[in-house]
Amino acid sequence: HTCSLRELLTDSGCIITGSSALPAAFRDMGLLQALLDAWIGTTTFAFCRRAGIFAAPRLEFVPSERARYFLSRYLDIGESSATKIERATEGMQSVAQRARSMSPAASQGPPSQAMQKLSAQAEKALAGAEDLLRKLRQRLR
Repeated sequence: HTCSLRELLTDSGCIITGSSALPAAFRDMGLLQALLDAWIGTTTFAFCRRAGIFAAPRLEFVPSERARYFLSRYLDIGESSATKIERATEGMQSVAQRARSMSPAASQGPPSQAMQKLSAQAEKALAGAEDLLRKLRQRLR
């Protein structure tokens, strides 16, 4: 027996089996937290796949066409998010590099304090992401 989405999202449990469809911890954390965790999971999978840590998913082994469709859509969300994050990171890096390369003589003064802060934050975020990927690679080996 498979529970409906309505049964999964409520506390009532499955009508046929009489048991709760979800573990208590999942019900307690709430739908928003579950969605956030799912988004982070699929985005992380996309980054790991691009880094060569994971192979591309082989959806042909999923027996249900409907499940294959939804799994494909779920993975597409992660790919799209990873692409957007990479673009934003590249944009921040180029802004930081331009700010560093501008000499005070060539511009109308030193880079603004806001630009220096943005550059430092972008470099810190990138270093943190690289460190997390490095640690993940080491754990998976």
